[in-house]
Amino acid sequence: MEALKADLAEAEKRAAVAEAVAAERERIIAAQAQALRMLEAPKSEPALCRM
Repeated sequence: MEALKADLAEAEKRAAVAEAVAAERERIIAAQAQALRMLEAPKSEPALCRM
């Protein structure tokens, strides 16, 4: 019974770590996507240059 409890605790720890890693990767992907959108944004000319 103690072995099963230890196995369960280890599995829960691994699951928590996996969720933390996945969340961090999701944040990195979101930041990279935002940076890419900013790089690909259409360049607009300043209003003073339009004559």
